[in-house]
Amino acid sequence: MKKFAKNLKFLMLIFWLVLFVPNICQSESLNYPSILLEASIRPEKNLVEGRAEIKIPPDQDISLNLSGLKIKRFIIDGKRLTPSEKFTNISSSDSPRHLKIKFSARFTSLPNIISERAVVLTGNWFPAVDGLAYYDLKVSLPKGFVAIAPGDEIKIKSGRKNTYHFIFRYPQERPPLIAGPYFVYQEQSKNLTLAVYLFEENNSLARAYLDKIKETINEYETLIGPYPYRRFAVVENVFQTGYAFPSFTLIGSRLLPLPFIRETSLPHEILHNWFGCGVYVNWPKGNWSEGLVTYLADHRLAEKKGEGALYRHRLLVNYQSYVTPEKDFPLQMFVGRKDRASQAIGYGKGALFFHMLRQKLGDKAFFAGLKRFYRGNLFKYASWEDIKEAFEKETNSQLKSFFNEWLERTGLPKLNLVKERIIPLKNGEYLVALRITQEKPYYQLTVPIEVVSQKEKKFIKANISGPQTRLDLKIKGKPVEAILDQDYDLARRLTEPEYPPVLARLFGKKGFIVAPNQMVLHRYKLLISFLEKRGYILSSNFVSPDEVAENIVYLETLPEKFRGLFPQTRGSFCLLTSENPENPSQIIAFARTTSILEIKKVLPKLEHLGRYQGICSNNGVVIDKIEPGFKKGIKVKLDFDIKGLALKDLNSIESIARAVSLKKVIFLGERHDRYEQHLAQLEIIKWLHEQGRPIAIGLEMFQRPFQQVLDDYIAGRISEEEFLKKSEYFKRWRFNWKLYKPIIDYARENKIPLVALNAPKEITDKVAREGLKALSPEEKARIPEINRENLAYREFLRFVFEQHENSGKIKNFETFYEAQLVWDETMAQSIVNYLEKHPDKQMVVLVGSGHVIYGYGIPSRIARRGLKDYTIILLGPEETLNPAMADYVLFPEPKEAPFEAKLGVLIEEKTNGLLIKKVFPGTPAEKAGLKEGDIIIKADKQDIKELADLKAVLAGKKPDDDVLVAVLRKGKVVNIKVGPFKMENKKTKKKGHAK
Repeated sequence: MKKFAKNLKFLMLIFWLVLFVPNICQSESLNYPSILLEASIRPEKNLVEGRAEIKIPPDQDISLNLSGLKIKRFIIDGKRLTPSEKFTNISSSDSPRHLKIKFSARFTSLPNIISERAVVLTGNWFPAVDGLAYYDLKVSLPKGFVAIAPGDEIKIKSGRKNTYHFIFRYPQERPPLIAGPYFVYQEQSKNLTLAVYLFEENNSLARAYLDKIKETINEYETLIGPYPYRRFAVVENVFQTGYAFPSFTLIGSRLLPLPFIRETSLPHEILHNWFGCGVYVNWPKGNWSEGLVTYLADHRLAEKKGEGALYRHRLLVNYQSYVTPEKDFPLQMFVGRKDRASQAIGYGKGALFFHMLRQKLGDKAFFAGLKRFYRGNLFKYASWEDIKEAFEKETNSQLKSFFNEWLERTGLPKLNLVKERIIPLKNGEYLVALRITQEKPYYQLTVPIEVVSQKEKKFIKANISGPQTRLDLKIKGKPVEAILDQDYDLARRLTEPEYPPVLARLFGKKGFIVAPNQMVLHRYKLLISFLEKRGYILSSNFVSPDEVAENIVYLETLPEKFRGLFPQTRGSFCLLTSENPENPSQIIAFARTTSILEIKKVLPKLEHLGRYQGICSNNGVVIDKIEPGFKKGIKVKLDFDIKGLALKDLNSIESIARAVSLKKVIFLGERHDRYEQHLAQLEIIKWLHEQGRPIAIGLEMFQRPFQQVLDDYIAGRISEEEFLKKSEYFKRWRFNWKLYKPIIDYARENKIPLVALNAPKEITDKVAREGLKALSPEEKARIPEINRENLAYREFLRFVFEQHENSGKIKNFETFYEAQLVWDETMAQSIVNYLEKHPDKQMVVLVGSGHVIYGYGIPSRIARRGLKDYTIILLGPEETLNPAMADYVLFPEPKEAPFEAKLGVLIEEKTNGLLIKKVFPGTPAEKAGLKEGDIIIKADKQDIKELADLKAVLAGKKPDDDVLVAVLRKGKVVNIKVGPFKMENKKTKKKGHAK
C-alpha cells in the first residue's frame, strides 16, 4: 500500500510537471545556433575583449552583427577569413559549421558604456547572430563589480578577477550585460530566486522591491501560467531607463525610489518575462507585446482600483492628441516607441485592442486563449497571427475580420448617437428610437448603450457595421438620457465633450506662440524652444483664436476676454490650457513664470504631465496638477434637448448637391403640393446631370405597371397628352401635374431615365381598406416581402394617422399601416431592381418626406436589401429639426404653384358621369350656372366618365380660358360654358401630403 502511495505521488508529480512547467525540452530541440562567449571587461580602459565560438546547425543561414567591434581573428570551419565591417552572412551547409571569433571594443556611450562607474552593455557588444540562439556566457570583471545577465543560474569564480558564468537553457536574442558596485539582496520563493541589485544609496528599497516581485509573479502565474525562468532581479541603472530582459529588469537610479515605479512600472516589466522576453516578438511582423503588457499590467492595476474606464479614456485622449494623420500607421506596423505618437499607437491602441478582444470573447475565453498562446509559443518568435490562431483554436471561432480591422487600418472609428423620436405608449411606457452613426471606414462593433428614464435604467449592446444603425427600446417612465460607451470599452474617436483640453493636446499639435513684447522672450526661451520642436511658431504679431485653426500659447499676458477661462493659481511657473471657445477642436494655453531657471527645472517633467489641464511648480517641484473635467460617453438628452445652428454656415444648394453627388441613392423628401420644393429638386437634378453624373429619377407618383409609358415619353415616342392619359396620372395621383412638369420636361430633354416606383393603386387601396389578408394569391405575388420590425416607424405612422383620422377615409390604423408598408417595400424593391440592372447608374428619388424621414420607410428597406450607400435630403420640413431626420435639409423660398384650372365643385363619381354635390360660392362653376344635382358627362366634347377625365381636360387650361361642359339636368343635356378661371386661384394654405 505504501509503495502504491509513493508511485501515485510520483505519477502526480510527473503530471504536474507536464501540465504546468514550461516546455523547455521542446525549446531545446529547436534548431538554433549555440554561442559560447568568454569576455573580459576592463572598465578603466572602457574595453571589452573576448572570444566567441558559434556552432551553426546544418542547413541554416545566419547573419552576424559585428558593428562597433574590432575583429582580431575570424575562423570558419578551420579557415581564417576577413569579415565585413558590420554584418556578415554565413551561408548554410549540409553539415554543422563552426566559427571562432576573437574581438575587442571600446564603449563610451549608450547603448554600450564601459566605465569605472558602471558597465551597461545593452547593444551589440559582442559577435551575435540575428535572431534566437543558445548563449553560454562567461565574463570576467575587476573585483568590486557585480555582474548580471539573463540566466537561471549564476556561478561566480573568485580570483584576481571575478568570473561570472550565466547559465541560460533557453534560446534568446543577444543578451545584455550589466555590472556595477552593487549590493545584492536575494531570497527564495518556491523554486524561484528573487533578487535586487542596488547601489548603496538605495539599499533601503530592497525589502519593498522583493515583496513586490513576489506578489507580482504570483499574480501573473495564476493569470497566465508558470513564470518561465528560475530567477528574477530588479537591477539599478546609473542611467534613467526602464528596460525588460529575460529574468531581470533595468531601472534608473532616480526612478527606483518613486512609489509609482514600484507599484506600476515594475509589474509591467516583470510581465514582459512572459510576453516579449518569454514569448519573443517577431519584429518584422509587428510588436504586439507592448499593447498586451500595457493591458495586463498598467490597465489591470487601474481596473483593480475601479479606474479602468478612466485609464482607457486617457489612452484615447493621448491617441487623439498625438496621432496626427501624418504620424499615424497601422497597429501591426508598430515596432517600438519612437515618440508620443508611436507610443499612443503601440501601447495605447494595442491595449485597447486586447480590451475589445476580451469584451468580445468574455473573460473566461480571453484568459484561456492567452494561456494557450503562452504555452504554444514560449521561447519562440510569435506574431499577431499566432495570437489570432491561439484564440481561434481556444474559442472555435473566426477572428480574421476583427484582427484585420484593428491591425491593418489607421485611425479609429468615429461614432455618434442621435435621438430619433420619443413616443409615449400605454401604461407609462415610452418607445425610445435611437440611431448610431459611423463615419467611413466602417467597423464591425458591438456598441454598449445605457438608456436612463425617471424610473429605470436599461443597458443594451448594438452590433453595427455600416453608416447607421437604428435601435428601438421600450422603457418605463419618461426617458431622460442615453449614453453610448460611457466606460470606453471601444477604441474610438472622442467627441468634443469627452475630449478635455489637456496638456497632451498642446504638445501633440502645432500652433502659435504669442508674447506681449520682446522683453519677456529671454525668460521663456526654453519653453519656446520646447514648443518650437513640436511645430509651434513664435509670432511677432498678436494672434486671435478666431483668426487661426491651430493652438495658441500666450506668454505672460492674456487677452482680456480670455482671462475668465483660467483659474487663479500659485507657483513660480504655471502652464494652463483651456478649450478655444471660438474653435473647440483647438486649445488656448497660458504660461507665466518668474524666471528662466524655474522653466529649466520643470521642463523635463512637462511631457509626462500631459494628462492634466494645467500644472504649477515651485523650484522645479510640481505643486498643482489640475485634473480635467469631461463628459463620460456620448450623451444625448431624451427629455428636453435644444439645438441650433450658425446661420453663417448655411450651405448653398450647389455645395449640398456636390456633397451627395457620389451617393448611389439620393432621396429628396418633399411635400407634394409645394412648388418651390419641386424646383429645388430640379436644381439638384440639373447640377448632377451637368456634372456628368449618370442619374435616373425614381418617382413615387408613377406606378410600376406604367414603366413602359415613362420609357416611351422620355424616348419621344408619345406626346405629353398621351403620356398623362396612358400613365393614368390624373386617376392615380391627385396633385397638380404642373408641379412635376418642369422635372419631367428636363428629363425628357436630356434623356434621363424615369423609373416608376410605386405599387398599383388597386392593391394599396385594397390593403388600406381591408388589410393584407384581403389580397388574393395573385395580388400578393405582385408585392415584396413585408418587414414590420421598425417599432418607431409604426408609432410615427400612428401619430400621422391620428392627426388625420377624422378627415380620412381609412378608419383602421392597422390597414393604414400595412398600406404604408406596401408602398415602402415596393418602392424600395423598385429602386434596388433598377440599380442592379443598371449598376453604372445613380438614382435621385422624388418621394413624400414621410417615406424617408429618419430613414424609416424606404431607406431602411433598401439597406435591408444590401443597398446602404444613400443620403436623405428633406425639403422644407415642418417638424423641429433633429439630426436623425435626414442628412441635409433645404428651405427653398416659397413659390406660387403653377395655375391649375378648377370648376369649384364637389363631385361624386357615378356610372353615367360626375354628380355635382356642391357648388362653391364665387367660383367659375357658380358664375356659369352649374347646379347641385347636375351630372357632368362631357367637357370640351370629350366624354367624362371619371374625375381623371375632367382633370385631363382642365390640365391644359390657362386663367383666361374656358371649358364647354355638358351636364344632365332633369333628364336633359345642357351645355354650359364655364370660365374664365383667373379668379379661382386664391392664395389659401393647403395641407401637404407627407404620408
